Amino acid sequence: MTTTATYERLWVRLERYLRAGKLIPVLGPGCITFGENDTPLYPWLAQQLVERLGIELPATFQSPLDLHAVACAHIAARGSVEDLSMELDILLDSAELKPGRLLRDLARIGAFTHFLMLGFDPLLERALGEVRYGGVQKPRVWSFSLGQPPEDLPFGTRDAPQTLIGYLFGRVSPNPSFHIWDHDAIEFVWSLQRALPSLNTLATTLASNSLLILGTDFADWLERFFLRVIKNRPLNQDPGLPFLLAERRAHSEAEAVLFYDALGGRIEIVHDSPLDFAREFVERALRGFALPDQIPPAPLPPPVDRNIPSNAIFLSYCHADRVLAFRVAEKLQRHGCLVWLDRDRLAAGDHFENHLEAAVKKHCSLFLSLITAATESRVESYFHRERRWAAERAQHFAPNEPFYIPLASDDAAGELQREPREFANIHVENTEREDQAKPESENISDALCERLHLLQQARLPAKETVS
Repeated sequence: MTTTATYERLWVRLERYLRAGKLIPVLGPGCITFGENDTPLYPWLAQQLVERLGIELPATFQSPLDLHAVACAHIAARGSVEDLSMELDILLDSAELKPGRLLRDLARIGAFTHFLMLGFDPLLERALGEVRYGGVQKPRVWSFSLGQPPEDLPFGTRDAPQTLIGYLFGRVSPNPSFHIWDHDAIEFVWSLQRALPSLNTLATTLASNSLLILGTDFADWLERFFLRVIKNRPLNQDPGLPFLLAERRAHSEAEAVLFYDALGGRIEIVHDSPLDFAREFVERALRGFALPDQIPPAPLPPPVDRNIPSNAIFLSYCHADRVLAFRVAEKLQRHGCLVWLDRDRLAAGDHFENHLEAAVKKHCSLFLSLITAATESRVESYFHRERRWAAERAQHFAPNEPFYIPLASDDAAGELQREPREFANIHVENTEREDQAKPESENISDALCERLHLLQQARLPAKETVS
């Protein structure tokens, strides 16, 4: 274990960089946890892939598993990387996968405006949204992906307008455009090396800040290659600030924490696991750099009936977009619309599918399809089924009688790929920002609210005259 003197020597330096706002945490898979027990996420993901895909592992494999080992076994058996990326996207899409205490504590460290990820999961995003914004909005997300034109960081650490989380090795998606095994890591490091000269904000941010790198799953040589690329100079010639690195493998010392002193070229090895070191770090950091406990309250779901009222507007959305969906529903209600959305996927024991199918095919007067980056990236999700039901229902309406209303958010850029093909040529409405300075104020426009209200009123059955 690490001596007290070693920890204190490291902490003096870290505290100085925290106070100066010159420290950026870079989280690898080894420091991502989930659930009430703060369970390591990536070994669990690896085990889930083995079970879901029926991957046969050699008897020499040791527990806990890692994704690289599982990927090697799957590909050796003529499996595909696409199998792995699809299953990982489905697993991580679950709203039941909650960030662990370690991630929530990291999110509470107010000295951090930027977080960089070497993993691909969204759990730190969820922790930041929860802790810093009370679920009202999300942090700004940036991703470097293979096969996509590189885009620069939207802003650096100085006077950052909001919290930023950047994925250096891609973010989970149904397509294999993120780091799953060492082959991907090599490609990402190579692509970063080629792209950095044109990404001024990213290059400056990496070069001018110290990096607290925790829980990588790289081999030792790849670790050093990665650091050499992002600093763009030999490590022992770097005039900037040092690195603190917690990694899984280092000089045959399993589970080590390394301190890279770029000024003197020295390396100190701290014999502790990345998780243990990260927990010690956040405990110390929160003593002097914790955010206030007062955070905005989480948005309440708009009031809706337990069962869909006849002729209501059915709002179809992805669970990841529930905050935006709640805002849209609440504004429609303020304009006099009768709105229904599935707030909690109905209670256990309900005939879930039958209930929703009847709501779409029989009871609603209009179907509002909320289209976002999340709905465009999901290959398999329940809202796709809702939209197919709506496509069937739309065939019964007369020409020029609208029923299916697509509403696209800011982040659903480009040609839409996931809506039913029957609506390929239909006009797509777009959300607006009620406050141009606040991305989180995105909502449905007043004009569209009024139009939907009039359409809904026209389809309500005429009231009987009371004599």
